[in-house]
Amino acid sequence: MANGMIKMACWFMVGTILMISLLLQPVANAEPGTRGLNPPPGSIVATIYIDADASPQRNLTLAKYNITPLVEYYSSVLAYANDTQITAMNRDGIWAGEDISRFWVNRSSWVNFDTRNGEPAMPADLRIDHYEPNTEGLYIIQLIGPPYQEWINTLKGNGVQIYWSVPPDNYIVRMNSNIEGTVRNLWFVQWVGIYQPAYKIEPNIRWRMCPMLRPMTSTRSGCSLTILI
Repeated sequence: MANGMIKMACWFMVGTILMISLLLQPVANAEPGTRGLNPPPGSIVATIYIDADASPQRNLTLAKYNITPLVEYYSSVLAYANDTQITAMNRDGIWAGEDISRFWVNRSSWVNFDTRNGEPAMPADLRIDHYEPNTEGLYIIQLIGPPYQEWINTLKGNGVQIYWSVPPDNYIVRMNSNIEGTVRNLWFVQWVGIYQPAYKIEPNIRWRMCPMLRPMTSTRSGCSLTILI
């Protein structure tokens, strides 16, 4: 009888510990399921700063503005919102708007650009316009926000090899050009671009080897450079 009680107590403790550990998991590690949405006309992907401590109260608050979270984090959510909704939330003390840092690629001190404007200008001989079909190549993938593990798993499941991250929410990857379109169409992918040879060369090295390439935005060419991986 005593042994049975001890076993029950042990199982109860194990269950309690597991439950607590689940509750303490970061919201960003939760699985988003099928909550990928198509943006309504006139809407943007807005960052809404509202704390998760009171969730599901947070979702009830957002529902007042007809907002459905697309991605949830501890202190914010990403959701489609129009100007009227954003104005109403800001008026009520909830910061909402477009976080432009989500669009930046901060590869290094010399490679920083806003993907809404496309790739930065660079010398033609240090640029790849496109990869031929069925060709392995390096790319930058920009996500809509800090990644869920499910997003990473989906990328890998589609044949993407992730090498390293680039702030704030970008990854340098290797993938076959045949799956580029598939990756672009994933709902959590914001932008895909080729990891250009120009991004690999530190400016001081580039300028010493070829003064004609200073600055990086120069379109002049004519030097043979060794690309640093």
